[in-house]
Amino acid sequence: MRGRSLFRVLPLYLGVASTGVVAIVSIPVMIASGGLNLWAHVGVGQSVGAVASAVVSYGWAVTGPAAIAESTPALRRREYLESVKLRLLIAPLALVLAIFITVSVTGPAGLAAGAAGVLSTGLTGLSAIFYFLGTGQLWQSFLLDSLPRALGTLLGIVLLLVLPASTSMLVVPLLTGAGALAALAASSAWVLRNLALAARLPTRGVWLLLVQQRHGLLSSVSTASFQMLPTVVVGWLAPSLLGTYVFYDRIFKQAMTFLSPALNVFQGWVPRASGVARRNRMRLAVLVAISGGAATLILLALLGDRVVDVMSSGAVPHDLIALLATGAMIALSAIDLIISRVGLVIRGRLSALAGASVLGLVAGLTLVVILTPAMGLVGALLGTVGGVVTRLAIALGFFFAPDKQ
Repeated sequence: MRGRSLFRVLPLYLGVASTGVVAIVSIPVMIASGGLNLWAHVGVGQSVGAVASAVVSYGWAVTGPAAIAESTPALRRREYLESVKLRLLIAPLALVLAIFITVSVTGPAGLAAGAAGVLSTGLTGLSAIFYFLGTGQLWQSFLLDSLPRALGTLLGIVLLLVLPASTSMLVVPLLTGAGALAALAASSAWVLRNLALAARLPTRGVWLLLVQQRHGLLSSVSTASFQMLPTVVVGWLAPSLLGTYVFYDRIFKQAMTFLSPALNVFQGWVPRASGVARRNRMRLAVLVAISGGAATLILLALLGDRVVDVMSSGAVPHDLIALLATGAMIALSAIDLIISRVGLVIRGRLSALAGASVLGLVAGLTLVVILTPAMGLVGALLGTVGGVVTRLAIALGFFFAPDKQ
């Protein structure tokens, strides 16, 4: 039984290895090639692009796995086609707007690097991972979604190392974005072929889909905004700290890249059960989140200096408080992901999910604005921790609240 369980989660870790590891390897390579400032412009673009990705995904990352898990093949086919149709309509506008926001932070000199960063993360909003999580087809998720994106990043790194004189560091984020498009094509071909025998229900209108997904959209955009807007605020209030802040923010994002696949699988696994089995699965999901978050915090406390040296090629100084704040944000975010995207969704409390995300965003940004001028880098990071605490506390309150009679 244990061996079978390990085999089931193996594609999750392969997905992490294929996307997370190459992303981490790319950081010192890009910094060595273009310098910390140019890399920071890419990082700003990637942070803004994460919000664009949430807009492009339009809530399917939040509600999609449960919807797919509880649907018939015909409804799954319609749900997937509707998601692709709407996301392809939204993507161009969302990405262009994200580039404009990025340039407002970096200045005109960061246009090319910022745009490349936006594309590398923004295009992931087209991912089909919600479908694979809902059906429990984790090997397909790895082969058709994670692997193409990782190969794009890896190709960029190889070109940068083999042809350093004639290759810009921007080839890495640009090929990462190209990999996301390849993943969409491969995933769509497989999904539609797999559901070829399902009844072909007509897709619903765009306006209906926009309204139906509003709570999931608000939640995902608020969460993504909270991961992006502190970077914008730091860029405005303390430009000299931007490169260092982006670096610690990247540690947070890469850690969540490692943890999220193992946590996201519960979005489909928990809804596929009912009654006592569902409650037991939910308890296991929370335990995994707590364990993974705590382990990451401990590792950063013990090995953080080494992590900073390796990832920044020695360009970023050590700061234990900054590392601990980053670790706390990782641990709390892991727990929040399960309580919000699994617990509140299966209880049908999507409006509460959206409200917790918005209030957490407001609280976090307020704290960043107050603490950054007073405490610098540590203040900015503590402000983001405060936002996550606010969001998690509200989500827990709604999760444990009894149903209305």
